[in-house]
Amino acid sequence: RKNLLFYGETTGEPSLREAMMDYLSESRGLQIGIDNVLITRGTMMAIHLAVQCIVQPGEVVIVGEVSYTSCNLIIRQGGAQLMTVPVDEYGMDVDAIEQICQKTPVRMIYVTPHHQHPTTVIMPAERRLKLLQLARKYSFCILEDDYDYDFHYNSNPILPLAAADAGRNVVYVGSLSKVFSPALRVGYVVAPAEIIEAMSNLRRIIDRQGDNLLESAVAVLFRDGEMRRHLKKAQKIYHRRRDLFCEMLKTELGHAVEFSKPTGGLAVWARFDRAFPLAEVALKSRENGLWISDGLHYGSRLNATRLGFASVNEEEIERGMEILKRALR
Repeated sequence: RKNLLFYGETTGEPSLREAMMDYLSESRGLQIGIDNVLITRGTMMAIHLAVQCIVQPGEVVIVGEVSYTSCNLIIRQGGAQLMTVPVDEYGMDVDAIEQICQKTPVRMIYVTPHHQHPTTVIMPAERRLKLLQLARKYSFCILEDDYDYDFHYNSNPILPLAAADAGRNVVYVGSLSKVFSPALRVGYVVAPAEIIEAMSNLRRIIDRQGDNLLESAVAVLFRDGEMRRHLKKAQKIYHRRRDLFCEMLKTELGHAVEFSKPTGGLAVWARFDRAFPLAEVALKSRENGLWISDGLHYGSRLNATRLGFASVNEEEIERGMEILKRALR
């Protein structure tokens, strides 16, 4: 038996790398080997390592006009030039990406195609294929953050960009935070072997390795089928919570909030009427025991925010809606 109390591999506990290789191949159609997998302490580390290893200071990284703000901070901290493109009901505007590429060299695109963060919209297959074609034509890296692929309620999801990446342009990142627990700081990267090696070498100087015991225990959960059973159960619970949440949001707050019922994921993108400034609504809600984001980090002009439903039960959803309704008065 391997001594898990000693130094381990910088790329992660091999048993978990093998488990993630099998799981991602089965669930997402990724054609990968163990040399294509790196285990990290959550998605934030994965994004940081990818940006540091691939993007040089001054090079261009494109994100959506509304995007994952923590990723934007990582990109800026690395010295890259951040450029934005519009986001519509189909995700990032790929034609706008092409227009930028025609004028200036682009090193990386950060994208959340399964459920765009924060708006939750899904990028259709045509845009995905064009984005992959542009990556091959203009030689940029696609950093695909698939933070909640495992939760879909209406139909089977479109496979990730990484599943159709014949040009080896995609770095695919995710974590088990949404799958199991935010306290479980286990993320992963799938990329060409040389990228994985570069990222693991950089990881060595900031973290040396992950938690061997934790990673080995998670591998057992996958190997014994416990993780899949947990996901199946969680999917049913979150499906019910989504339906109740959206029904109450429509009936109780429909006069003040516009939204589209998400086909998957763990949150709703709620657009508040201008008559209800979200910063004030959020403050009044917090005073009464309900914390919601004021959405300002997405841009004050939007008056919109993400409202999560997965981590609260039915009683808490009803209580939260009542507090929010009172705040809107």
